[in-house]
Order: sequence, then C-alpha cells, then structure tokens
Amino acid sequence: MNHRTYRRGSGKKYRLYTLLLMLSFLLPNAVCALPSDQQQAIYVAADQVSIDEKNQISIYKGSVTFQQGSIEISADVVELHAIKGRLNKIVATGTPATFEQQIQQDEQTVRGRAQNIEYTIKDQLLSFTHEAHFQQGKNTFSGDKMIYDTGNDILQARGNKLSGERVKIVIQPEALELAQ
Repeated sequence: MNHRTYRRGSGKKYRLYTLLLMLSFLLPNAVCALPSDQQQAIYVAADQVSIDEKNQISIYKGSVTFQQGSIEISADVVELHAIKGRLNKIVATGTPATFEQQIQQDEQTVRGRAQNIEYTIKDQLLSFTHEAHFQQGKNTFSGDKMIYDTGNDILQARGNKLSGERVKIVIQPEALELAQ
C-alpha cells in the first residue's frame, strides 16, 4: 500500500520526503501568478501530513500554512491533488481558510477568505464557498460563493437564497476613475 501518514516530530525523513513531494508536484506548473512564483521555493507547515502516492493526493492538517512566492494559504486542512505528477488543484478548508496572491507585478494583492477555497490551476479558477469574502485592492465583495477567473480577471458572486444573504460590494471611488 502506498499510503503513509506522518506526524509532527517524526524527524528529518518526514521533512525531506514532504519537501521532495511538494517540489515534484509544484515546480513544473505554470500557476497563474507572478511569473517568478513558480520558480520560488515552497514552504508548508502543518501538524500532520498524509501522502497517498498512488492517488497523488497529499493532505495537510492542523494550522496549515502554504507559501510559494506571492501565494499564501492558511487553513485547518489543505489538500494537494496532482495528475501525472503535476499539481492540479489545491483545496483549503478552515474557519476561515485564507488565500493571498499578487496576480501581476503592477497590481495589488488579491485576498480572500471562506470556509472552503478551491484553486484549480489548469482552469485558473479560484472558488470561495460559505461566508466568502474577496478583496482586490480596496474593493471588497462578500457573499455565499465567489468564483474568480484569474486568467480573465472575472469575478462572479452569489448570495444564499436559504438564509437571504445577498452579495455585498464596496467599490472605492479611485477604482471607478480607473475604469473610465
């Protein structure tokens, strides 16, 4: 069986194996971020990790922090899914899980938080679900679900019909001036 569970404090073998696995998943990928992000070192810290080599899934639990270049994720649980050795999807769950990234060198940082965050690299889609909040510069958006297409710079948001929660948006005056 190719399933191993490692806990904090299991030594140098754990740290080396985790670093090698993360590097093999992440470095070959063209993540939609600053061009230099994909060339940066990857840092992950968690209380425990479970690596399923056969299914190419690693699950990090307990105050997880993930960083590669300008990408920063904090969550209770982070799952990394790969296809043919290449990172395909990052799933973060927390109360809340947070995501931060500088998409372009001359643009402000994008920040988001929600109970669930999913980043599909190939499709360049960043989804925030349940108590979602998204911020780009000084503009803020909140609702039950938001999907940000990082490749096309498109944000879609919706409220929650059951609770009556509506989408709330705050657009600062300088953003309106730039759009004109």
